[in-house]
Amino acid sequence: MIVDMCRVRILGPARDQPAVVRALQDFARLQILARPSEPRVDPAARREEELLRRILADIEAAESEMEPALTSVEPARLNAPDVLRFARLGRNARRTLEKLDARVAAAEDERALLTKYRALFATFGPILERQAHWPDIAAYHVVLERPDRSAMARLREGLGALVGEALHLREQPLATGEVAILILLPRARAAPVERALSTARVHEIPLPEAYRSGSPAEAILRMSARLREIPAELHAAAEERVRFSGLHGPSLGRARMAIVDRLAALEATRLTTWTPHAFVIEGWLPTRSRGALVEHVCAAVGKTIAIEVVPREMWGEDEPPVAIENPRALRPFEALVRALPLPRYGSFDPTPFVALFFPLFFGFMLGDVGYGALLLGLALVLRARARPESVGRAIGTVACVCGAFGIAFGFFFGELFGDLGHRVLGLNPLLVHRGEKIELLLGVAVVIGLVHVMLGLVLGAVSAARRDLRRGIARAISAGMVAITTTAVLAAADVLPRAWLVGSLAALVAGMVALIATAGIVGPVELISTLCNVLSYARLMALGTASVTLALVANELAAAAGSLVAGIAVAFLLHFVNFVLGVFSPTIHALRLHYVEFFGKFFEPGGARYRPFAHAPLQMSGAAEG
Repeated sequence: MIVDMCRVRILGPARDQPAVVRALQDFARLQILARPSEPRVDPAARREEELLRRILADIEAAESEMEPALTSVEPARLNAPDVLRFARLGRNARRTLEKLDARVAAAEDERALLTKYRALFATFGPILERQAHWPDIAAYHVVLERPDRSAMARLREGLGALVGEALHLREQPLATGEVAILILLPRARAAPVERALSTARVHEIPLPEAYRSGSPAEAILRMSARLREIPAELHAAAEERVRFSGLHGPSLGRARMAIVDRLAALEATRLTTWTPHAFVIEGWLPTRSRGALVEHVCAAVGKTIAIEVVPREMWGEDEPPVAIENPRALRPFEALVRALPLPRYGSFDPTPFVALFFPLFFGFMLGDVGYGALLLGLALVLRARARPESVGRAIGTVACVCGAFGIAFGFFFGELFGDLGHRVLGLNPLLVHRGEKIELLLGVAVVIGLVHVMLGLVLGAVSAARRDLRRGIARAISAGMVAITTTAVLAAADVLPRAWLVGSLAALVAGMVALIATAGIVGPVELISTLCNVLSYARLMALGTASVTLALVANELAAAAGSLVAGIAVAFLLHFVNFVLGVFSPTIHALRLHYVEFFGKFFEPGGARYRPFAHAPLQMSGAAEG
């Protein structure tokens, strides 16, 4: 539900404003309102803010490069001597981590560069290690661009003519399509080979600049050794980062929160209205916290402070911020509503209605004891592994409820992995067999849709009437028209007495006139759309019937497989596919029925989030709602 808000005005002597700001920050429930008047410019406060923002930038940059702190950090007041200490801490931490990043980046770049030569290391490395002990042997490394076999033969033949049988030549294809060649020959015969290679414009392999000193053989050996050293350096750098984070992370966290607190206090001062001798602060507050605010501020500052409630007629165009607060059992379902913008203040929070209808729709479509039990088991595992108050914990809780509803409807329909429960355990429907009563289930689905849509129209009428009475009346008439149309259809089908048909038709004509008078020609168009929305709930029956049909097919194919192993494999595969479809399809369609058919009747987006003036942890988490 949306928390009821009030607007309060705090007045007091100018000298008490800093103490009031500290008290409000401790209280953590007042969202200070930006006043339209020109704020007072304090050059000293502006210089302090600029300095603190520079320090905060250094601290946040350092924290972004650190391992997450494992210890909780309590907020601290920012005292004047702390500013220079925090400045040095943030600057030194940022520089240290930047140097560490540079080392890591250089090592990663070097490893990426040397990795390109890995093929040469693997092929030529062992030979070059032995060549280092052969002082009379010269080695050359050359690259030929995509040579054919005849070119290689000519190269071997030409070098053999210069060197004779003392020539040793090895080749290695590269990823680029080129071929790297290692030439080994007696050093005494190296001169004519060098002249021949130069004349033929055959170049040696280009080595990284840092490894060009010395012979190519020595360079490749050093490159190979360096490539083996780099992982240890990266591991040492990672350990150094962890040690640095553990040593300085808590201090940086305290410094950041103290600075954020002080910047928030400066912002509160900027939003304060001043006279030569007094100040005024206005803000939004949960109505239930009004007495606690008076008690807290007066206890912290004294009786010199006056706190009054601003009447609603003086709010003007300002709308209160929106805080959502639901009972603990309903909070997990807020995760299904957070995808939408916040509702406007004065409208309705859809969470309680989602908590009621979403599991109902889901269970109606899944409707199988076996599938529901599987979902419940998986949901319990997810919930147990997720952190408290996390999205994963909320989704796990919602899935648990949906699994329980699936089990309950499974007993109603007598389904456990289709008709397997009936075949093995003698399970019979408590209410109705889905495969035999399709028309009945279709009617039930449409009735559920009628109730859901009618509820949305009623909520929309109440919400609209708070701002525009004419629009609220039009919504109420639409709700009545849907009910009258339903009555007429049932009377025409002889479900209700036939005499009701004439009265229903007369009421429809009168309602149509009233609808056009209040909503214009758009009213009848929206009414037709609403009636189509009701028919959309037939998908509740269709998806459920499709699921049970696939389960029955799985059991029939398993029975006809001819062997126990094949039957189990076929049943497992088809039931697994059906389970996946039975979880995702009901989820998607239940959400669609809420987002489109239901929310479209009453949901009014556009609310501003409630962000009370508080200490750093609450400010950065979006504030506690309420």
